[in-house]
Amino acid sequence: MADFTSVEYGVEWNSVAPVPGTECGFAALPATKRVAVAFADRMAKSGHAEAFRWGNANAWASDFEHPAVNPSGNSLVAVDGVHLVYFAGHGAQEEAASFASDHFGCRAYYANMRLGVNKLRWLVLDLCGAVTSPVPESVVRVWSTPTSGDPAHPNQGPCMVCAFVDHGFPGINTERGADFAVAVSRGTPVGTAWLDSAFARSGSDVNRPVAIACGGTLDEARFRRDRGTLAERDAGPVSSRFLASKWRR
Repeated sequence: MADFTSVEYGVEWNSVAPVPGTECGFAALPATKRVAVAFADRMAKSGHAEAFRWGNANAWASDFEHPAVNPSGNSLVAVDGVHLVYFAGHGAQEEAASFASDHFGCRAYYANMRLGVNKLRWLVLDLCGAVTSPVPESVVRVWSTPTSGDPAHPNQGPCMVCAFVDHGFPGINTERGADFAVAVSRGTPVGTAWLDSAFARSGSDVNRPVAIACGGTLDEARFRRDRGTLAERDAGPVSSRFLASKWRR
């Protein structure tokens, strides 16, 4: 077993219908709370430090947006104030994470994110449509900007973003968050842990996980995609000039 690295983590989820009158319209997803809470519980039991556990009315879009892009954004002290964040909920295809709350809006737009410029190394977006098919083109189109850095950290970002390709089905294998927490705590590379934990099939419904790594060169991004572990906790912000992804088909 690899040496254990303790990280600071946060978890947010959206499991209920949105606040009436917002631009968001979606059904409640009770399974997302089970997934998120199971992740958080397992991380705590594995010896990691919990910074926040926010769901529904207490989970805000502004937690993910950078203040240099959106003045109401609070990412530098919210999601970018910890090493690892897991969000489970709804997503607007290639556009945003959607929230049941209405704190400066119900959507955290990917274009308004500048991830990993403070403390964040890994972001898990357990939602639909963060990446679409064909995957390589979608990764560049959607995730080049959120990983491009801010004025103080140009071309710097997180180690990795984990998500799903196309549609996600939250009720399939609600232990995926816990399984992911166990795997990364044991030293499994983060990208591999996500693909192994999150892939699931039920009839024609398939959860297809994708891992997107940043690097200063393509080789560095590929190495991080395949070999990067929680031991990179203090490595960033890392260069994000190149992205390398892998996914389950």
